[in-house]
Amino acid sequence: MKPFLTLDEQIDRLKARKLHIDDVESAKTILSKENYYNVVNGYKKPFLKRYLNGVILNPEEYVENCKFEELNTLYLYDRDLRLILLSVLLKFESKRQFHHTYNF
Repeated sequence: MKPFLTLDEQIDRLKARKLHIDDVESAKTILSKENYYNVVNGYKKPFLKRYLNGVILNPEEYVENCKFEELNTLYLYDRDLRLILLSVLLKFESKRQFHHTYNF
């Protein structure tokens, strides 16, 4: 089980892993609303340094000039895309059930 980290500790951890954070207060707000796991752990893989064989460095380190805002942008893009797809899928499913129910 991972220990609880305060927002300041989360920011310190990201900075220690060489992630640039231009606006610390904004990052704290994002982490408090969306949570560290969703934004960082869910979207960090494309931004992590790797050995030539593709294995992620341990301990983790972000690629040069990577910014927190890039992780958050990817998180928001994915969230919005999921909402759009969910909306379309629900409409499709609703129509499919309607036609199946009333198919003579």
